[in-house]
Amino acid sequence: RTPAPLTTVVPATPSPSASPAGPCGGHADSEPALTSTPDVAPISEQARSAKVNGTAAIHVALDPQGRVLNTALAQSSGNPGLDASALAMANSATYAPKYVHCKAVAGEYTFTVQFVAW
Repeated sequence: RTPAPLTTVVPATPSPSASPAGPCGGHADSEPALTSTPDVAPISEQARSAKVNGTAAIHVALDPQGRVLNTALAQSSGNPGLDASALAMANSATYAPKYVHCKAVAGEYTFTVQFVAW
């Protein structure tokens, strides 16, 4: 059995840094951020056997609590099987919401996965 290609999740936006609580209780204006990366989604046998490489970018729409509303392929890896795996990973990741004027609001995040065949 061939091992799945190595994958790397590339953060599109910097993770929030620890900062002292200010007037917003520590929630200064910030963009959404990835808070946990899911395990690699199943990769199709066709993609594994072809030993393809590629980078997929997934547009993720988030609600004010950081929950995924929907995802869409923003940049294809060049392989439909890898794109499907990246979409599944983006859907199962967890995100911190966007903050504007101390209030959590809906936001958008670009989830990027780089697939490297072994």
